[in-house]
Amino acid sequence: MIRVLFSDSSTCVLTVADWVDLGLRVGKEVPHSLKQEIDARSRCVEAERIAVSYLTGRVKTAAQVRQYLQRRELEADVIDTVIRRLEARGMIDDALYAAWYVEREGQRLGRAQLIQRLKHRGIAPDVAQFAVRDHLAPDVELDTALRLAQKYLRRRGWFKTSADRLKFMAYLYGKGVSSELAGRVLRSLERTREDSSTTDS
Repeated sequence: MIRVLFSDSSTCVLTVADWVDLGLRVGKEVPHSLKQEIDARSRCVEAERIAVSYLTGRVKTAAQVRQYLQRRELEADVIDTVIRRLEARGMIDDALYAAWYVEREGQRLGRAQLIQRLKHRGIAPDVAQFAVRDHLAPDVELDTALRLAQKYLRRRGWFKTSADRLKFMAYLYGKGVSSELAGRVLRSLERTREDSSTTDS
């Protein structure tokens, strides 16, 4: 970074690339139009510093960084520039974030819930769907659905009526488990229960 001091005692900070790109040098007279461009680039530098501080130690989406900068009342064009710069540097990567989120949360959330929560975090629907498709392992998805089902049955007990079975399926759907997988889980639990009953008898 380079701190630029003007004759009126005002200062700003630019990157070395900005200094070179604008053709600046010590002692150069700066016309008003160039001063405006310097000020605009300096605002981007400051905004980027704020964004990087926000990202330090955290994984965030572009939308989350944008919302944070908006709360700091930065101009829209400055925010756009900063987001592009951070994406170019790999500090913001929505596809990578989505993959990380699916791998982290896939053990407790169903497919639909994962997609919904990713979209809530500003991830584009197609990116969210690709992440779930590519990073949610089938065995993890099945284990998650089985854990959810067992948790439900511990609280509610085994089905006594068809309505109980429908409530169970609705619970799994609500947790983001697909209808196909929910059906597999139900059949698996029923087979296990039948085998247990046969062994007891």
